[in-house]
Order: sequence, then structure tokens, then C-alpha cells
Amino acid sequence: MLFEQLAAQEQRPIRQALDVHATYFLLLDKFSTFKLQSILDGRLATLYVPGAFLPRWHSLLDKTLITPADTNGRVRQGNDIKYTKGKAKNNWWDTAAIAQNVMRQVPQQPDVS
Repeated sequence: MLFEQLAAQEQRPIRQALDVHATYFLLLDKFSTFKLQSILDGRLATLYVPGAFLPRWHSLLDKTLITPADTNGRVRQGNDIKYTKGKAKNNWWDTAAIAQNVMRQVPQQPDVS
């Protein structure tokens, strides 16, 4: 309804963008279906199958606005720091201790051999 209130010249680029996205989502859906069917048919050796919307999610993260690198810097996008490792404080996480704690809580698998 809101779209219909726009003038024809304003609708045209929006309609084109929507058509491009609709085609993209259709291709993602076909790709995901193909990969899943390949697993079911035994043609694919791995169970790694990206979800249909995982690429779109990554795209949204890449375009998300984030804080500047410094006080007077430009606003960055997620893609600007995509491969930057986070900076953890010393003694912030002891991953070995966390893993051991979790493993103590996991029930032991019975030996049925």
C-alpha cells in the first residue's frame, strides 16, 4: 500500500531492487535444496550445508554500521573489521577451565561393548 502511493518513477528503482533480491533468495533456496538433496542421495560426502539464508545473514553483518576506530574516525561497516581478531583482556576468559567445567557436567557415555 505504501509502495503504491509512490510516483511511478520512484517505484521503478525500488521494484528493480526487490526483483533482484527475490531472484537472489530464489537462487539461495535452490542451492540449499540441491545441497540437501545431494546428501540424501549420497552424492555429497560432507554434511556441511549452508542454510539458505546464511549468505544473506553474512551480507547484513558486513553492511552493519559500527563504531569508528578512533574518536574522530568515520563510521565503519562490519566488512571493515571482518577478519580482525577481537582483543580480549588478560585473564578475561580461561577457555581451558571453562571447557573442563562443562565436560564435568556432561553425563558419561555408558560402555556397551
